[in-house]
Amino acid sequence: MTNIRSVIEPSVINELMLKTAVENQGPQALQANKIVEEDGIPFEHVLLLQLDFRNILQIENLWQFKALRKLQLDNNIIEKIEGLEELKNLTWLVDLSFNNIEHIEGLSHLSKLEDLSLYSNRITKLENLDQLSKLQVLSVGNNLIDDFENVLYLRSLKNVQCLNLAGNPVTGRENYRLQVAAHLSQLRYLDYRIISKEEKVVASEKYGHVVEELVAADLIKEKEKEEIRKEEEKRLLHKEAFVENFEGSQFFDLMFAEDKVGTLFTMLPGTEKYFKTFKEQFIKTVEDLLKLGLDEHQRRNNERREFLKSVEETVLNNRALGTEKVEAFVEYKNSVFQELQQLDPESENPEVVEKFNSLFQEFHRETSLLLNELMNLEMTLIDQLEEIYREFEHQLTEMVNSFVELVHVSMAHLRELEQFYTEDLSELAMSCLERFIRNDVDLDLPEGLHVVFVNKDTVKNAVSSSHEHRLAVIDEREDILTSTIYIWMNDLLNQLNLEEQERNRHKVLEINHFIDKQREEVDENRDLASEEDIHFCL
Repeated sequence: MTNIRSVIEPSVINELMLKTAVENQGPQALQANKIVEEDGIPFEHVLLLQLDFRNILQIENLWQFKALRKLQLDNNIIEKIEGLEELKNLTWLVDLSFNNIEHIEGLSHLSKLEDLSLYSNRITKLENLDQLSKLQVLSVGNNLIDDFENVLYLRSLKNVQCLNLAGNPVTGRENYRLQVAAHLSQLRYLDYRIISKEEKVVASEKYGHVVEELVAADLIKEKEKEEIRKEEEKRLLHKEAFVENFEGSQFFDLMFAEDKVGTLFTMLPGTEKYFKTFKEQFIKTVEDLLKLGLDEHQRRNNERREFLKSVEETVLNNRALGTEKVEAFVEYKNSVFQELQQLDPESENPEVVEKFNSLFQEFHRETSLLLNELMNLEMTLIDQLEEIYREFEHQLTEMVNSFVELVHVSMAHLRELEQFYTEDLSELAMSCLERFIRNDVDLDLPEGLHVVFVNKDTVKNAVSSSHEHRLAVIDEREDILTSTIYIWMNDLLNQLNLEEQERNRHKVLEINHFIDKQREEVDENRDLASEEDIHFCL
């Protein structure tokens, strides 16, 4: 499948090639009602791009074509599908036929894609098409696909109605057409031919039982995926609430995960009741802390929503006042310009000249007055927002501090429970040591503890070491929770502050630009202000 143009020097997709291609396509490549700019056709307006027969080796420099719906790259020497991430509006990738592509990749971002042609390449496997839920036409004919598993892979693409596999080794399979029709029941066309009703009936009768088994297996897989998805969502929620690994016995199990000796101690004869009580009470306390964390997370989110709502309402109210002032000014400006147009500044009549100069000076005073009024409004808005921000910061800090205090109380209780367990365990271990030294045949000592049960000091040190390890796990979880929530709070407040600073900066620039524009217009005796002037700084 050697491309005859491979002997020619490969081309790259550069600015000149793209500009030439777009210009050659003419107006039909543009969005409706878009005007060709003086410096050429803007790439962001192009809907169709034809780059076939150009000996292109690598796809690149297409990120500017954000509105592109159809892309034609057939009959090149492309080896890899790449550089298409920004083309999210593509519906027809026509086409990548007659290239040297070996792997299907780089298409996951093209969620709107309906038509994909990879005819005559070097593809051996159908893959990485899962995200193309709207795909209706798929042409992968004349490739190297020989495994029927590739057909089964397409069962997840429920909207594919037209499939071309002609020219692939897999088509030589016995009853190939009937098997495809059975497994891809939504297909209407296969290898350029319509699938008749008779074929579908025969396919269903012959392979229906196999398909049913696959469907049943798919349902199980989908259920498993859904459970995994829900678990991941829950894990992320717990992480956002700063109570990750607090569900069930997760926290408790962490204390024994890397403590082999401590785990062996739990199997000492007579430990069961102490260990069970310790575990139940520990998990109950952690579950209460989990619920508290989730509730507090919701409270913080609610507070944040209310804060953003207050900010938005305050900004909109301020903007409405600014709009009134600007509209009144534009009305005044129109009347002044009408008068100025009726006056000749070079008139021999002194009264006319004086009138003209008076209006001119009055206009500049009014613009200065408007500037002051708009700036005062902005200063008022800053004061109002600062008050809202202070209140939000106060409320948020109160909530976080209150939550952290309750966390400290809960963690202290967990340490108490651990201390009680350690004391009971230590007493029991000493009793078992005495029996071990007496060679009590009824003592069933867990394998691995014999090296510990040498003397009292060795046992005490082992119990103490496990105790310290468990406390370290509790301390670590407490430190992680309290530090991360304060980091989160500070980052959030800093981000909100930066966003307000940026808003204020843009607003001041808009006001100054608007005022400068008004002054320039009167100085240059320009036309009356348009409606665009009014909305510019609102």
